[in-house]
Amino acid sequence: MNRHAKLSAGRSNMYSSSKLTNWAVYDPQQSELNSLRYVRPATAYLLPDGSEISLVVLPLHSRFVRPFDMDDVKRMLAMVPQEMLVGLRRIALLGGTTRQEKSAWNSNWCYGCYEHCEIALFAFPEKRRRWVSPDLHKPAEIHAYQRAGVGMKHEAGKWVYRFSDEAIRRFYLWDVLVHEIGHHVDRFHPDRSVQRSERFADWFARTYGFESRQNDGSERRD
Repeated sequence: MNRHAKLSAGRSNMYSSSKLTNWAVYDPQQSELNSLRYVRPATAYLLPDGSEISLVVLPLHSRFVRPFDMDDVKRMLAMVPQEMLVGLRRIALLGGTTRQEKSAWNSNWCYGCYEHCEIALFAFPEKRRRWVSPDLHKPAEIHAYQRAGVGMKHEAGKWVYRFSDEAIRRFYLWDVLVHEIGHHVDRFHPDRSVQRSERFADWFARTYGFESRQNDGSERRD
C-alpha cells in the first residue's frame, strides 16, 4: 500500500489517463492528498518522547463511508510499541471526492498510503461494498479480508466480496493503518525493493494489528 507521489491531471474525466493530449497521470487520490497542506490538525497523539503525531480529519463525502474515527486510531496506535512511531508526523483520515467515486473500480485503487513520514487513509466508496471480480485477489489481500470478516463467495463463475461496516472498520484499523506504520518502521532499510517492503509491511500488520488485538481480547468493537 506504499505509493509514490504522482502528478495530478487537470482533467476530471476518469478515462483521461488514456488520452494522448493528457500530459500527467490522472490520480484523484493524489489530488485529495495534495489538499492536506491546507488542513489544520483536529487533534494529536502524544508519544513518550514528547513528540506528537498530528491527526487530521477531512469531511466525509456523501457517497463514502468511514466507520471509525480518530479515537479508534488512537487506540490502535497505543497497541503498537511506541518507539516504532517516533518520527511519524501525521495521520490523515480522508473523506473521498466525486472524482474518486467515479474511479472506485480502478485496479490501482488503494486504501491507504505512506510517504514522507505521513500516513493517509482513504475513505471507502459506498459502491465498493459489493465488489465482483473474475479472479481472487493476491493471497496477502485475501488473508487481510478474512481477518477483517469480509464476505467472499464464488457466484456464477465470479468472486463476490461484501464489506459490512464492521469489516471495513477492522480492515482499516487492523490492516491498512498498521501496514502503513510498518512502512514507516521499515523506511531506513537498505533494500528498497517494493516486493520486500510490502512483505515486511504485511508481516507487521499481522503481528501488531490482528494478532495483538486477538491476544488482548479486543477484537470486538471498542
